Amino acid sequence: MTAHDPGFSGLPTAGDPQIDPAELLSLFECVASASSVGLGFIDRNLRVTSINSVFASVDGGAVEDQVGRLLHEVVPGLWTELERLDHHPGERYEPVVTTEIAGNVPEDPRTHHWWASFYPVRVLGDFAGIGVVVVDVTDRKELERQLRDQSLHDALTGLANRALLMDRAKQLMEMARSDQKPVSVLFMDLDNFKTINDGLGHHAGDELLVAVARRLAGAMRSEETVCRFGDDEFVILASSHSVHAPPELMAARVMDVLRSPFELAGHVISVTTSIGIASGFDVSAEELIRNAHIAMYKAKVGGKNATVSFVPSMQEVIAHRLQLEIDMRAAVELGQFTVLYQPIIDLQLDSITGVEALVRWDHPIRGRLGPAEFLGLAEDTGMIRAIGRLVLREACATMALWRNQGMPLSLAVNISPCQLESPDLIEEVRHTLEETGLDPASLILEITESLVMREVTVVIERLKALKEIGVRLAIDDFGTGYSSLSYLQQFPIDILKIDQSFVRGIRDSPEQRAIVHALIELGRALELEIIAEGVESETQLRLLRQERCDSAQGYLFAPPLARRHLELLAREWRLRDPA
Repeated sequence: MTAHDPGFSGLPTAGDPQIDPAELLSLFECVASASSVGLGFIDRNLRVTSINSVFASVDGGAVEDQVGRLLHEVVPGLWTELERLDHHPGERYEPVVTTEIAGNVPEDPRTHHWWASFYPVRVLGDFAGIGVVVVDVTDRKELERQLRDQSLHDALTGLANRALLMDRAKQLMEMARSDQKPVSVLFMDLDNFKTINDGLGHHAGDELLVAVARRLAGAMRSEETVCRFGDDEFVILASSHSVHAPPELMAARVMDVLRSPFELAGHVISVTTSIGIASGFDVSAEELIRNAHIAMYKAKVGGKNATVSFVPSMQEVIAHRLQLEIDMRAAVELGQFTVLYQPIIDLQLDSITGVEALVRWDHPIRGRLGPAEFLGLAEDTGMIRAIGRLVLREACATMALWRNQGMPLSLAVNISPCQLESPDLIEEVRHTLEETGLDPASLILEITESLVMREVTVVIERLKALKEIGVRLAIDDFGTGYSSLSYLQQFPIDILKIDQSFVRGIRDSPEQRAIVHALIELGRALELEIIAEGVESETQLRLLRQERCDSAQGYLFAPPLARRHLELLAREWRLRDPA
């Protein structure tokens, strides 16, 4: 039996020679009538002897209409699976678990999916027939489809996201290299978006992004990919086969569609954009997009509201990146990285039960830098390991001190892909806990959903080793990357953290609220704690409480705080030991 095997407990087998066929059938019908899954018994001639109403619903008929018919007449899909698996009556074979069939059900336009399991039944040592268990997994399949679609599209705007953009760009570049015709990328960034976002609020900023996305999508042809690349960054991808005008004219079209003002939160807002263009067929997809990004940066520096085409001399931007890398290496030695703590609130107890450690870089020239400004570079260069060790040790030492002072909180620390791939991670975590004296049960290590799906076997092994230390594990940003639900059950996870992109839309989007509901129910079914990220409004908090979400964090409660400020805030809340 597996975790997916609904079982066939209670059905006599060769081990019980006292049961005759008539008694067997009677017992089966008694069990089947009370079952919530489809149960059927097929005799040695593959004729339906007994089924319950759930099984009969697979074909949309009544029980009395199905009994006595051959299996392939009742449910052709089951007979097809038996033939495909080359299983014949009378053979000694193990149960076939989670064999999948699909079909239609009357009065339901959806394609239904079922798991089917086959069990040989022997009475008095002789083959008597086949027991069949059928479970409807249509709703689960629909949730997987939604998550898959979400993994390729931006949750806020519905445009292609970065993953889908890269996939299409790589395909187009392969075609371009063969026919020697260029692919064009337009990389655009809205001018002064931060001013609008801060002045009118995040909700108005989101409305603007959705409106911009709608105009861009309407202005482009179906062959051209429009992507939301970052916060206020959009990318348009077009091949020579779809481009009916030079990319400069496409950029002019973009400028034109954004020229009309937007109405947001009772205000009329005019928006401009800076656009970078790069074209080519002899570079990688990543390099082409990077070149367009560099050109966009030049448009910003040159005064904004402009279009700039990439030329190789713009590589000075790369020199800036190299300088940032040099500064980063020195920053570790000079202690320029600071750990802040954002509280996690138990929504039932209305108390702080934990904190998440978040890193910032106090750059001597550029000021305090957020993670988006340096963590990508740190990951690319491998410096994230040194930064990660620093954050883990400082955060654990702080938490050990707090707990000794009577603040029984849990501590969440992010683990990057580079760290998880390192064979030294397990020993580093163990040594840090021993050195700081922090109870392992107080530490939660967070990994992103996309990370757990990379090299699944290796990741599972590494996570199990961490669990043996005694720490807890959380999947961060859940729902933003596609993870098979069957895989999810294999990971030794304790906590699911719902990404803020879902929380942000929970008030105004029925689809987003439905997804949040499904994710919370999924976590509850897997007996996982659920934490919602990015809670910024009382409405979001109220809806999350209605969905019975366990905990939440976000600016509604507090931004990431320095240690002393978190201590002051914690004194204002009723604390409890989460263990």
